[in-house]
Amino acid sequence: MATADLFGLSQALDGFRNGGPTQINQVCQASDCNSAPFSVLVVDYVFLPPYYSMPTNGGLAFTATNNDDDHTATQGSAYGSCDAPSTPAFDFPFSAASNTTMTTSKKVFSKAGSYYFKCSYHCGFGMYGQVDVAKS
Repeated sequence: MATADLFGLSQALDGFRNGGPTQINQVCQASDCNSAPFSVLVVDYVFLPPYYSMPTNGGLAFTATNNDDDHTATQGSAYGSCDAPSTPAFDFPFSAASNTTMTTSKKVFSKAGSYYFKCSYHCGFGMYGQVDVAKS
């Protein structure tokens, strides 16, 4: 894929990340939303979907299927930033060599706030996301 194509794709994805035409956001509203994590798909060079809202003690589980490239789901320092804390709270690798479906154990968010995640290898392509955790 040419650089111009990647830039265009990144801009289009940012439109959806920022609410898009239907304001899509995965929101946990079930009474048992803390017992089952949201599933974040690692597909090509994006996280699907990229936004989540949940109460404290909710979780995310990242799943990659037959990757064509290595990816990570790593804690980021800010939305859209490719920087990471010096010691990320989570850093899940996905290997293209395995060519199988890989799911991480869930990451539980025990404190209210906004948390960010990114692929350490492809953040520059727009491969990042966010979870907003509300007080229970």
